[in-house]
Amino acid sequence: MFYDKDHSTTDTSSDDGIVDALWCQSSDPEAVGTWYFPNDTEVPTFDGEFGNDSAPRPVFAKSFDGQVALARREGLLGYEGLYKCVISDENRVNQTLVAGIYRTRVYKANEGPRLSSAVTYNLISVLPLHASLNFNVTRSPPTYLNSTVNNTILLSFSCTVIDGPSSVTGVSATVRERYAGRYEFMVSNNRVTDSKANEDYVPAFSDSRSLTIG
Repeated sequence: MFYDKDHSTTDTSSDDGIVDALWCQSSDPEAVGTWYFPNDTEVPTFDGEFGNDSAPRPVFAKSFDGQVALARREGLLGYEGLYKCVISDENRVNQTLVAGIYRTRVYKANEGPRLSSAVTYNLISVLPLHASLNFNVTRSPPTYLNSTVNNTILLSFSCTVIDGPSSVTGVSATVRERYAGRYEFMVSNNRVTDSKANEDYVPAFSDSRSLTIG
């Protein structure tokens, strides 16, 4: 969250001397990160000082060794939404950081993660049973994944983030016991909670898909 006072010119939140910005950092000091607007276009970079009047507006990216800052120069009207930073880790594998940037504390219900594909069943072996249920999530990697079989049995997950500014997350649920019935998968962002805006109730967005196996 960028607050109204947090223009990237001075350190206003503490006395640590660090300019107020969103910092995307890698464990690889040679990594070069890139910030993307909510529409997946690249945030312009700037090599000058944070407070330089010639810096792009309303936000710009500024790179350092192994990190890249998303800095703000003016109001965010028309530029709110989910920003993404793509930066490689120590294994040179791209990782994605997603940050919701709004002018207020209100969470926009249409910005939550979405299950973008149908659930597919992939049988790996019969004896012992080893299968997977797979689907994709877009509009930010989910921070909360849940699944049930017939509303009772929880499954374990393994997740892989596919590179790219669109932040597509491939999700695979491993199945090692034979259960017939309705498999349901739910995704949400557990760092965002329901809120009230101007006395209106705003629910945090979640999404679900299901697959019935006989």
